Amino acid sequence: MRRTNRHRAVLSLPSIRLEGGLFLPNQLEKAALGQAQHQTESDYRLPPGRGRKDEIGRAFQIAAAQWRQFEALLDRTDLDAGNSTEQFIIELLRHAFGYQQIARVSGVTVGERHYPVTALAGHLPVVIAPHRVALDEPRERFAVEGSGSRRKSAFQLAQECLNASQDHLWALVSNGRQIRLLRNAATLTRPSFLEIDLQDLLASQRYAEFTMAWRLLHASRADPDPDGSAPASAIWERWCEAGVEEGTRVREGLRVGVADALMTLGSGFLAHPGNQALRQALQDGTLDQHAYFQQLLCLIYRLIFLFSVEERGLLHPADDSPAARRAREAYAEGYAMARLRDRCLKRRARNRDDDLWQATRIVFKGLADGEPRLALPALGGLFALTQCPDLDGADLDNAHWLSALAALRWSCHGGNLAPVDYRNMAPEELGSVYESLLELVPELDLPRRAFGFVGGEANGEWRIVNGGVSASSPFTTDHSPFAAFPTRKTLYLELRSDQHNQIHRKQRQAAQQACDAAQVFHWQLRFPQVFARGGFDCVLGNPPWEVSQMGEEEFFSARAPLIAALAGDERKRAILALETDDPPLWSKYVRVSQQVAASNAFFRHLADLNGRRPASSIPIRYLRI
Repeated sequence: MRRTNRHRAVLSLPSIRLEGGLFLPNQLEKAALGQAQHQTESDYRLPPGRGRKDEIGRAFQIAAAQWRQFEALLDRTDLDAGNSTEQFIIELLRHAFGYQQIARVSGVTVGERHYPVTALAGHLPVVIAPHRVALDEPRERFAVEGSGSRRKSAFQLAQECLNASQDHLWALVSNGRQIRLLRNAATLTRPSFLEIDLQDLLASQRYAEFTMAWRLLHASRADPDPDGSAPASAIWERWCEAGVEEGTRVREGLRVGVADALMTLGSGFLAHPGNQALRQALQDGTLDQHAYFQQLLCLIYRLIFLFSVEERGLLHPADDSPAARRAREAYAEGYAMARLRDRCLKRRARNRDDDLWQATRIVFKGLADGEPRLALPALGGLFALTQCPDLDGADLDNAHWLSALAALRWSCHGGNLAPVDYRNMAPEELGSVYESLLELVPELDLPRRAFGFVGGEANGEWRIVNGGVSASSPFTTDHSPFAAFPTRKTLYLELRSDQHNQIHRKQRQAAQQACDAAQVFHWQLRFPQVFARGGFDCVLGNPPWEVSQMGEEEFFSARAPLIAALAGDERKRAILALETDDPPLWSKYVRVSQQVAASNAFFRHLADLNGRRPASSIPIRYLRI
């Protein structure tokens, strides 16, 4: 029997917040509950005879008393807020969390730059901001000397110090009200940290949550060896590595899950007795198997988008009116994908009814046009009615729908089920999942009403590049209309407020539709948040050793394999015969050929400007100079 590792409510507690991929949520929850590795009394360096419960109880009493003293100073204007906060945090870390070696320092110098951190606890830098300053609020006191920047936030200071120093891997940042744990990060595109709300935890006397915070932040987690050990040996680092390993297994499982979900949905729609129109369209060629596959992919992308924004609490517009609250409650109770996460594992729920799919269709339509009764914004794009019209109008029973959701929401490894962490899934991770589809070619068996995949190489039509924004040149994208979905999802998460401006949204949609029709990559439209700040400082990529030309064999390999297998003049004659034998395929071939020719004309113009015009086909690398 498979064991199910469901998420507990630890990360939904008001005083604990995990942002980014610092830890895998499952790993963090185990540690918070004392169920992870390296959590015995000896691991916490407790003397013989003193149990963890006794030590945590003593630490809580100390921390509560220290908070009461600090709280009395919060409204005092005659005191230096910085000094009082530093004293509180240093004493709290020393006496409640076991950082006996913590001491104030003038900063950390790395090369020609000086990082004004407040204190060091062994290898652990500690940055302390005044209690009136938010952790992400830039101030001159946190500026890095030698960086040219006049203002940094406390969090930025700590992160940049870790990224620059080889001697420090983890750091703590606090303003007395909150405390954050962070690690050296290879990317700054999305902050990653664990935050504990000290004010909420201590002022509200939340002993159970303090217990979790103690288990997570105790000094033994930073330096297992009391004499000082290398940062790489920190328990946090071991938890992080264990999370990475488990996350890799989950993502590998998700790759399989995506393919399983596609086959389940593809067969489920074909098998439903109410979908005669869909079967007829596939039978007479009005809808070919490749278009059917693209609509299934669109459905998968919609689900992944919903999983992500629901788990991050970013689906609904910011509106705290009574009507909006009722709408959000109605969505959560009757329409949210989250309500099906555990239900999809229950066999008795997999029946022949179709109420769950019908509820999801309402959500899709609401996200296409807006639905105030469910607090759904009008997003269009992925949810537009034109994206997968044959599936939006089709029926699907609960058995197939819940089976597909189970394949997407849960990963099985070694007989254990673990939930997929969509909340912290990065675009490049999502792109890597879909790279697994590169070798899959869709296959329909209408008599058996089955959908699946056969072996063989997929052509460029189905290529989805890692990260969703890569392409063979800066002016072209993958032919799949969903190739840039990971980046579009990220833009929504970061720029949801843009969609509250209806005029701006419609203008951007019109421009994006024009770009999609022309198959061009418009940097300002794809990265508006970057260009709002003046654009990229640097664009770095591998030189593409390819040429821009119409590949007939690639084009026909999945659409007409017999033509792709021909060579030379024989293939040319077969292609010309399509004008009468298969007009839709002929029209698509002509359209793609014209697009390639138009792109090449533009590329030659750019190559002329660079003084490197080639004789025939155009090496794409010329266009990046």
